[in-house]
Amino acid sequence: MRYIETEQESLNSQWYEPTFRNRKQRHRWRRRRKRKLFLGAVLLFLAVFLFTRYLAAPIGYKGLQIPYNRTRCLRTPYTISYLVIHDTANRGVGADAQSHYIYFSGGDRGSSADFFVDDIQALQINDYYHYYTWHCGDGGAKAKINNRNSVGIEICVNRDGNYAAAVENARQLTKKLMKELHIDIDHVVRHRDASGKDCPGTMSEVDWQAFLASLNDD
Repeated sequence: MRYIETEQESLNSQWYEPTFRNRKQRHRWRRRRKRKLFLGAVLLFLAVFLFTRYLAAPIGYKGLQIPYNRTRCLRTPYTISYLVIHDTANRGVGADAQSHYIYFSGGDRGSSADFFVDDIQALQINDYYHYYTWHCGDGGAKAKINNRNSVGIEICVNRDGNYAAAVENARQLTKKLMKELHIDIDHVVRHRDASGKDCPGTMSEVDWQAFLASLNDD
């Protein structure tokens, strides 16, 4: 006997359900459709999650931006893996964060950084979600720590500044970035750890270990 659907079933199925020979066929089709809809929702969720986590760079940066020695690269808090600590090795009078920003904005210097920190301020000079700076060298395609996966922090060492205060400001900045970028203490490194260069030259091994230990302080 041919299955005759009720008036309500006919109304519900109009436009999106095919004609069935019996009620069993209808139920089977509806179960398959529900599974497909569920799978589609899961795939959509995963696509949105992966896009926002790994591809969608935060927008809205309105700070200072150096025009040289940077490379366009969209990054997120989950694709930046390291914080690399440097010092400027510039003992000159007045060689503070602002003067370094002016210097690196003035032409091709062959290197750059994301932050310059002195005893007064931690000065951001690059939108690190949209560009990476040339601060630690890429060391070849297989380098573990490179410009692309890190943010560079330069501590000013000008002799007319307060070096201890500059280090403290760098510590506070590092802690802030660790939280923002989900970076643990094992991924806070020196330029030396990335490329072998003796930098930061003003920090002995004891000083460096003290700096790392201070990142756990409240």
